[in-house]
Amino acid sequence: MKRYDYLIIGGGMAADAAVQGIRSLDPGGSIGMLSSEPDAPYRRPPLSKDLWNGKTKVEDIDCDTYSHNIDFHSERTAVRINRAELTVSDQHHDTYGYRRLLLATGGRPRSLTRDDVGVIHYRTLEDYRTLINDLDNKEHYAVAGGGFIGCEMAAALRSKEKKVSLIFPEDTLGGGRFLLSWLRRWRIITKKRELICSQDSKFRRSGRRMRARRSCLKTGVRFL
Repeated sequence: MKRYDYLIIGGGMAADAAVQGIRSLDPGGSIGMLSSEPDAPYRRPPLSKDLWNGKTKVEDIDCDTYSHNIDFHSERTAVRINRAELTVSDQHHDTYGYRRLLLATGGRPRSLTRDDVGVIHYRTLEDYRTLINDLDNKEHYAVAGGGFIGCEMAAALRSKEKKVSLIFPEDTLGGGRFLLSWLRRWRIITKKRELICSQDSKFRRSGRRMRARRSCLKTGVRFL
């Protein structure tokens, strides 16, 4: 069992910021990090912005956490904390000891369906890779979620000349007029309390079924 001075559960931007904070006070202490993702910490905002418009490459969003001399344990989910023995166990029954423990687990996307076939709960770099590699095979995407990121994803897919249906339950996108005018620049038409479709799609009223070749859910997260 490896024992660390500092053990961080979570592999996102908060975990990277914690590493920087620790290193500013303790340059030599051992740091371990457990993350359920295969990738070391990276900046999430470009996943719905600059990676799509070509301003940023995947390798540019890495937080360079490794430069702070840490042990990064990828695809490891903490399932048990033993506070008496100061240990954490993961899903593979491996155990890690700690002197100080930090929980920086972030959140998990809300799921609207048990059937994930054809559905991407968009949040991670791996989700971006899946979606970008999927573009040659699909022409119509349904994006569920009318917040900023849902609207950004709709615009990102339209920038790739895909048909997009943006679905949201509120009266207006994001509760304001700014998003409405912004989306119209991307030829995504909006209409109150109905599904939102691109100009080359028909409107379908709420409660009725619609077909899309791929669904991208951006319905917020549930904090862990």
